[in-house]
Amino acid sequence: MIPFSIRAIRTETRDTKSFELSFDQPISYLPGQFLSVIRKRGDFETRRQYSFSSHPVLSRFPIITVKRIENGELSRWLFDESKVGDTLFSAGVSGRFILPADIKQIKTILFLAAGSGITPVRSLMQELLNFHRDKRVILVYSNRSAEDTIFINTLQAVAAGFSAANS
Repeated sequence: MIPFSIRAIRTETRDTKSFELSFDQPISYLPGQFLSVIRKRGDFETRRQYSFSSHPVLSRFPIITVKRIENGELSRWLFDESKVGDTLFSAGVSGRFILPADIKQIKTILFLAAGSGITPVRSLMQELLNFHRDKRVILVYSNRSAEDTIFINTLQAVAAGFSAANS
């Protein structure tokens, strides 16, 4: 198990927060992957996977984004009780929702996301928009309301900036 601590907490929406993490040893991940988080309490462990919303090169620290789920023991604890400095553990990084190794022949990439499904997509879009600028990126993102839209300000700024640059 890999220990890590919560370095910072940022509220994204009324039921979603992002957690900036600090590891003693650097971890390696790809855009789109997730971190297996373990909270230990005595002999009991709660495990859950949370996608990185950060980019491994563009972000100074790894960030996971967590939506509070009513019956989600770990998400409720993270959202309601955790604080900066708390220590948790990880079983490591996993996930196959990554860009293909041979991306050269792909011209357009379409992302379909809803709610907290934007979390791994955000990391993948950062990769494409910063390191594969020859690709056309389309995002279709559905939410209950603007207030429930995770990363709304960032997404609007990116859309405006890249639309203007490609007009």
